[in-house]
Amino acid sequence: MEFTTRISERDFVAAYRLRLGPFRTVLNAAFFVLFALLLYFCAVVFIDYPNNPWNYFFACMLPCLLGLKMYIPYLVRRIYRADLNQRGEAVNELTSEGIWLC
Repeated sequence: MEFTTRISERDFVAAYRLRLGPFRTVLNAAFFVLFALLLYFCAVVFIDYPNNPWNYFFACMLPCLLGLKMYIPYLVRRIYRADLNQRGEAVNELTSEGIWLC
């Protein structure tokens, strides 16, 4: 028996998220802890030491960290678009020996 499949960009991103499941949970927890610490240090440094050069560092790190968080899904979509094998339909054959990708 033969059937065709097509992998969409949305399916690829969902599969990538499933593949990184536990690792993604740890990364999200680390991201939020780091973001909270940077926000705390930013507030403390701005209040206690108004002319400190570290103020600019903390003020720049917060948007950079948020930008990195938003760039990761875009990176997964770029991986999908760059892989030419994902385009078009794939013919699969189901036999008694297993499933074969033709």
